[in-house]
Amino acid sequence: MNQIQPKWTAMLRRLSFRQLLYFCELCHFMNFRKAAESLGVSQPTLSQQISQLEENLELSLLSRSSTGFQITAEGQQCLRLFQSLLNDCSEELENIHSKAQQQELRVGIPSYQNFGQIDELLRGFRVA
Repeated sequence: MNQIQPKWTAMLRRLSFRQLLYFCELCHFMNFRKAAESLGVSQPTLSQQISQLEENLELSLLSRSSTGFQITAEGQQCLRLFQSLLNDCSEELENIHSKAQQQELRVGIPSYQNFGQIDELLRGFRVA
């Protein structure tokens, strides 16, 4: 992987996946109240996180008015990027979980254990 430029490293450190998810959900619903309900947060929390995201990115993602908001051109670009990042992460996490669940359990048994002890240990493991 290439070295990230210091300016972008500092900016990326301030971002959170939560903010990216909140922005994507807001863009999906195009309504703060509905997006907040879907996310299980209050509307002020959602609004605060979106404002913080814009501040952290040093970009205006939304154009706000008294009748609502529109997604800016920069917001559209970020939305595509964030959706791609979140989709890639969720797919990879699904792969990791699938592989973890398919792994075999291997039990090492010291040579000094007798078969009665081994049988009792395995029975306890199955119960657990």
